[in-house]
Amino acid sequence: MRLSNGKRQADDRDRNAQHDRCLHRPVSARGARAAGGRPRRVLTLAPDAQGTISYQIPTFRLAGTYLLYFAGWKQYVSVYPVPSGPADYEAAVAPYRKAKGTLQFKHAEPLPLDVIAMVTRARLRELGLRPAARE
Repeated sequence: MRLSNGKRQADDRDRNAQHDRCLHRPVSARGARAAGGRPRRVLTLAPDAQGTISYQIPTFRLAGTYLLYFAGWKQYVSVYPVPSGPADYEAAVAPYRKAKGTLQFKHAEPLPLDVIAMVTRARLRELGLRPAARE
């Protein structure tokens, strides 16, 4: 789509392609092992979630709102927003929590898919939705 100033604006087709590239291709060679489990784990719990790009990063959208954002950086992958929860949940996410509402997973370490599943479940509860499946 062309704007009045002649510049091109991304349309949904461009955003979907960008989302697929971000979620399904590793962000670095070291992140190759980590990249495969991210989208599948979220989609197992929220199969109706749609992938999109928001704030120029891959996002899962569900029930008219944003479920989770994934951002790939040079040294790590970030997941947000991360809601607070009971003590056992907080203990599980604590090693990865770098700021309020943000988790960071280093590429050099295996991606803790169980923590991502816990965060997805917590976020679904926060939105008043139920996970589709238990793992």
